[in-house]
Amino acid sequence: PGLVIAALTFGHLPAVFIPAGPMTTGLANDEKAKVRQLYAEGKVGRAELLEAESKSYHGPGTCTFYGTANSNQMLMEIMGLHTPGASFVNPGTPLRDALTREAAKRALAITALGNAYTPVGRMIDERSIVNGVVGLHATGGSTNHTIHLIAMAAAAGIALTWQDISDLSEAVPLLARVYPNGLADVNHFHAAGGLGYLIRELLDEGLLHEDVQTVWGEGLRPYAVEARLGEDGSVVREAAPLVSGDEKVLAPVN
Repeated sequence: PGLVIAALTFGHLPAVFIPAGPMTTGLANDEKAKVRQLYAEGKVGRAELLEAESKSYHGPGTCTFYGTANSNQMLMEIMGLHTPGASFVNPGTPLRDALTREAAKRALAITALGNAYTPVGRMIDERSIVNGVVGLHATGGSTNHTIHLIAMAAAAGIALTWQDISDLSEAVPLLARVYPNGLADVNHFHAAGGLGYLIRELLDEGLLHEDVQTVWGEGLRPYAVEARLGEDGSVVREAAPLVSGDEKVLAPVN
């Protein structure tokens, strides 16, 4: 959120956000929670607690539960500030590196020196802010963003209130069950279809504004995709799956 506010302070410049992606899956969330409970009850010691925590948070990237960091990555993509399909690719992989290179090239392509000038202050409007709120509700994201989104909107000159967020919650279904709102982690969410699937579902039901400007160009529909690594090492994209890989983790709207 702070980076969005900073970017909007210099709204005449383009801004492409580049996510780290989540670390690979470690100790299962229910196992981690069990050890924490046993420690609280005095039934295991600090060594066992530290071992469980180390197995849970064991590598580079955001933690795998759906807290504020991963909610941030979702928001940046659904608001059009990431390149499509970038949010939940693990660090240290060829695809993650290819996405980072592509994002840097895209940032250069949308400056005032080219033909696709996309200043962030023109890009972020009421529609993209509403899309962020819808994404937060549909994924069961961090409640911290009920504060962060209001601040980001204000930096764009938009008045967003808690009542607005509450009103949108009445219309938007919860589609994802990711820890702590379920047992799955964010890698399971991505494997089940991820943001590409979720964005397509919400667009098809008229729950997202499709007519937005993004760092990728016109419209949000190009974000209903999965990113893959091409044979030449570049990023290729294909349509998000029509069917969820696991409806207990990522459900359709209907």
